[in-house]
Amino acid sequence: MRRYHHEVGRAPGELSYHGTRPDATPRITVRSFDHTNLNTRTITDLSELPRNFRNGHVEWAHVEGLADVGLVQLIGDHFGIGSLFLEDVLARDLRPTIAIEPDYGFVTIRLLDTTDASQVGEHLAIAWGTGWIVSFSDLPIADLEPVIARLARTVPRERMIHSDYLAYAMMDALVDRYLAETEALMVAADHLDDPESIEQGNPMPAIADLKQHTASLRRISLPLREVIHTLQREDSALVSQITRPYLDDLLDHTHAVLDYCEATRDTLTAAQELYQAHLSQRMNEVMKVLTIIATIFIPLSFLAGVFGMNFDSSLPGNMPELRIPYGYVGFWIVALLMAVAMLLIFRRKRWL
Repeated sequence: MRRYHHEVGRAPGELSYHGTRPDATPRITVRSFDHTNLNTRTITDLSELPRNFRNGHVEWAHVEGLADVGLVQLIGDHFGIGSLFLEDVLARDLRPTIAIEPDYGFVTIRLLDTTDASQVGEHLAIAWGTGWIVSFSDLPIADLEPVIARLARTVPRERMIHSDYLAYAMMDALVDRYLAETEALMVAADHLDDPESIEQGNPMPAIADLKQHTASLRRISLPLREVIHTLQREDSALVSQITRPYLDDLLDHTHAVLDYCEATRDTLTAAQELYQAHLSQRMNEVMKVLTIIATIFIPLSFLAGVFGMNFDSSLPGNMPELRIPYGYVGFWIVALLMAVAMLLIFRRKRWL
């Protein structure tokens, strides 16, 4: 997996783009809503960004595409977001982080890595304050569509007029994707742990792949658990009372993801041990057959070696058996009888 590190010598808070879409045009969508109304618009001029924030009304600006570093800086300045947090917005392969400032909260949550290398290490960054919330992502995030759809319904919107609840809702949507992924990993691991699947071929490449995915999911879920713990403990107006019970539920989901990761890892370890035991058993069976064959041929080789010595049988004391009529036939009869007798002995002793 490719890693993105802080550039050596770059000043803290100095913004730099590390994404895979340097030519993508940023898209800013603003959703303004309260108890009864919802207005969605796409803006191209930063002067159209909302400025008057108040309780009971939320302005949600979502920025998709972060190649324009200057634009990100201007949006951050508009909402009063510090440069260190904007640096995290542009980072890649960033562990989930959280900060509660006097006027706003800031949190990042990793997106699931996919087989597309351009999507590895991406995350969603969210900042919120009283009456406003802004989210940043370099790529489209399909998992946010259910959150957007819920805004069109009145009852969920009653809760979403608290900007911190909307931040929770976006985090919950991504954690739900974590849960779905861990369940899929568990099903795949259970299949590999089946003795019948072991007989069908070498499962080690699949086991290694699932272990890598499980470790990646666990690596991004562990710090997320600490992020949620911090939100729960935070005594700030930026985390409203209406949101706190839902944070408990989100923490439970995160614990479930970690538990599934542990269970999947144990299952994969068991599958690996089962396959290695299967290989050992097959090797033992092969060695047993080879040992039996070698054991049978040891006395036959002895007989062939004795009677194959080149002594002159016409002289006294030099292997008179070589002159016996039908000696060759007699040798094979004796050899076959010895082989059959040894096989019967092996079977009686249950070595076969």
